Amino acid sequence: MKWADSVDRGAPDRATRIKIGPDDSINSKPFVLKGFPEADSSSSSSSSHTPLSTDLFKRDALCSSRRSKLPLDLDAMSLGKKIRIGAEGFGKINRFMYRISGRKDESKQFFGANDSLKAATCKIDKDGTDSAGMKSFRALALFGAGVSGLIGCATISYSDEAEHGLESPSYPWPHKGILSSYDHSSIRRGHKVYQEVCASCHSMSLVSYRDLVGVAYTEEETKAMAAEIEVVDGPNDEGEMFTRPGKLSDRFPQPYANEAAARFANGGAYPPDLSLITKARHNGQNYVFALLTGYRDPPAGVSIREGLHYNPYFPGGAIAMPKMLNDGAVEYEDGTPATEAQMGKDVVTFLSWAAEPEMEERKLMGFKWIFVLSLALLQAAYYRRLRWSVLKSRKLVVDVVN
Repeated sequence: MKWADSVDRGAPDRATRIKIGPDDSINSKPFVLKGFPEADSSSSSSSSHTPLSTDLFKRDALCSSRRSKLPLDLDAMSLGKKIRIGAEGFGKINRFMYRISGRKDESKQFFGANDSLKAATCKIDKDGTDSAGMKSFRALALFGAGVSGLIGCATISYSDEAEHGLESPSYPWPHKGILSSYDHSSIRRGHKVYQEVCASCHSMSLVSYRDLVGVAYTEEETKAMAAEIEVVDGPNDEGEMFTRPGKLSDRFPQPYANEAAARFANGGAYPPDLSLITKARHNGQNYVFALLTGYRDPPAGVSIREGLHYNPYFPGGAIAMPKMLNDGAVEYEDGTPATEAQMGKDVVTFLSWAAEPEMEERKLMGFKWIFVLSLALLQAAYYRRLRWSVLKSRKLVVDVVN
């Protein structure tokens, strides 16, 4: 027999024994309910029999029993009627046992809090908080809250796409791996796409011609390329500004003198600088590629005002920049087909290198540091196991000489 936690084990005399006689029994089958500790120790008696009375049906006692996690509906025991037993003042009981006897074969059934009494639940009157109607109302409320949450998430996602643009897909960039580096042929082709397609509107004020040496071009090729531009320099000895051919230390030229001139030439839109564009936009490279290749016709019900173009990846869906990448827009020196996707991949690779030119060196330095730290870890483990542990565990014996 297993007793409740609040009852001292081995002291069954502290449990109140309730005997239901033929007058109070259900279906004329007397039974014994055992396992509830008494409310008052002065009235405790292990052999006392208390007839079932209406005083035990008090609602506050029922609520106290429900807080004690006591299932008081014995309908699951096939007794034919729901019996509510109060537990006022009994204290908190987490585990309990029911013992039912009275059949002719003296068979015994035991019900534990975690076993057969899972089906026996505490039910209060119809006006109570745990009635069947109240449970149905709470279930309906939970269902409604779940449906409202799903509708809210869908609405937020739709509004987010409308405000921030369609989420760009993830593309397998070859330089994103741990052991991978830039495709320098793609960087060279991407620079050509930038020169012939993008440089007329977008600047790259943080990139110098010397940065291309050893990456996409030789030094002679880069010098010849820089000499093609004219740079305003000065003042000279006479205090006047002058123009000179470009050199390796010069930055890429800017298409407009200032922001106001850029906005005036582009209908009020300001073309951003592309030096750090792949780091300045969410989802960087994927966003730029999706934007360059994502021009579509406006769907039904969407109107785009004159001067703008529909692009679902751009915030708001309307962008002032027209579609610039068309098949055959440039001619590659190595004979690579200049398709729209190829040009987009090459120019994004070039912009990625411009934003992180130190990526390859950083990855190489990271592997060097991992190797050095691994050696240091082995040395620390050796010192800990064979040197420091000996000093830590040694014992000193002191002889006191009188």
